[in-house]
Amino acid sequence: MEGALTLKYLSLVFVMFVAACSGSDNEGAQPLNDPTDQQTATPDPTPDPTPDPEQSAAVITPDNYVDIVANVFGIFSGKLYGDKILTAPDYSDPTYDGWPEVNPETTELITQRADTVCSNGGTLVVIPETQGYHTDNLLTWHFDFDNCQDGIVMFDGQVSTAIYEAIYITFTDFERDDQTEVIRASGDFGGRSDRFWTTTNFDFSREGSDASLVIEDSDTDFWRDSALTGDFSVQADWTGGERMTVHVPTDLTPANGAGEMELSFESGNVLTMNGATGDVDTVEVTITADGTTSTIIQSWSLWSDSLIFDSVSGR
Repeated sequence: MEGALTLKYLSLVFVMFVAACSGSDNEGAQPLNDPTDQQTATPDPTPDPTPDPEQSAAVITPDNYVDIVANVFGIFSGKLYGDKILTAPDYSDPTYDGWPEVNPETTELITQRADTVCSNGGTLVVIPETQGYHTDNLLTWHFDFDNCQDGIVMFDGQVSTAIYEAIYITFTDFERDDQTEVIRASGDFGGRSDRFWTTTNFDFSREGSDASLVIEDSDTDFWRDSALTGDFSVQADWTGGERMTVHVPTDLTPANGAGEMELSFESGNVLTMNGATGDVDTVEVTITADGTTSTIIQSWSLWSDSLIFDSVSGR
C-alpha cells in the first residue's frame, strides 16, 4: 500500500513539473496582431498628387494669342457683350421699348410714373424723366426692381437708360436671371455704334451653361477707327478661367501705329503689344509664358473685325 502511494505521488509531481516547463516556454510570447508590430513598421510613402495640366500649362501662347487679343478688343469696342447692355433691362412690357413721351409745345412729360406689383409679389417702379428742352432733349427711363418676376425672368436692382445724341446706361446692383443665363451689372456704360464706347467704374458678368464672362473695374474709352485706352480685369472660358488684367498705359492707335497694351495673367504670363513698329499696318507682340519669351510682328488686320461693334439691338 505504501509503495502504491509513493508511485502516485511521484506521478503527480512529474505532471506538475511538465506543466510548469510548458508555461515557462510560452512566457513573453506576443500575439500575431500585436499593435507594437504595427508601430515599428515603416509606412508606405504617400504618392505625390498628379499635376493638373491646366494649372501648369501656359494660358497664353503663340498659338492662341490672336483669339485672346480679339476678345480683349471686343470688350473695349463693346462687341463681346454690348447688346446685353443696350437691351437692358429687357423687360417684357413694350411700353418701354421706346422713350418717354413729352408734350412738344410745353416739353412736359406725358408719360407718368408706373408702380407695378409683380407676379411673385415683388415690385417694379418705372420713372420717366426729361430735361424739358425743345431740342436735344434728354429722355430717361429709371427702373427700380425689387425681386420682380416677369414670366420666367427674375429682376433685381436698378437701371437708368438715357438718350442724348448717344445711349448712356447706369446700373446699380442689377441682376437679370432667365433660367438660362444670369446677367449682373453695376456702373456706367455708353456710346454710339458709329463713334465710340466708354465705361466708368463698370462691372459686368454673364453666367450661362454655354459660357461665362466676368469684367471688373472697367474704366475704358474706345474711339472707332482711332484709339482705345483704359484698364479692366477679365475672367472667362477663353482665359482658361484665370483672371487677366488689361492695362493700356498710352492710347493704343491701330490706325496710326502707336501706343502699348499689356495683358497680365495671375500665373505670371504676360503679353505686350507695341504699336510703334515703324509700319502703321503692323504691331509688335511679345509673349512671356512659362519662362519663354517670343516676339512676333503681326498685321493689325487680324483684329479689325473685333474693333467694330454694330449693335443688333437697334440702339
